[in-house]
Amino acid sequence: MVKIISMSLGSDLLSELDELQKTYKFSGRSEAIRSAIRLLASENLALSQINGSIDACIVIVYPEKSTSKIFQTMHRFQRLVKSQVHYHLGTHKCLEMFVLHGEARDIETITRALKKEKIYNAKLIMLGNQN
Repeated sequence: MVKIISMSLGSDLLSELDELQKTYKFSGRSEAIRSAIRLLASENLALSQINGSIDACIVIVYPEKSTSKIFQTMHRFQRLVKSQVHYHLGTHKCLEMFVLHGEARDIETITRALKKEKIYNAKLIMLGNQN
């Protein structure tokens, strides 16, 4: 059974949704949102299934005003960080790349913590399993 829900989106996000609908030829906004939810659920499942000692890279794009929150989060996991790159993307937008090594559960935890912050995007890239 299909349930009808109501949601609020800012004008920028609504414009992005409409552009995605056109680009991917979704029949409507609901189909585009369902596809996004399936993609997020798939990423969540993949993240929960990693195990062992791994190498990974997290790339995040965030508003400059969130810098201190990002670094507070990363400081809690500094034992995992092997390398870091910071890059300014235009006005008040930053890209951060962290190369990590450690237990999969710790990398899952840091990834989820970063995704809770006010960021534009976060992507975990698995570089290899050490088992």
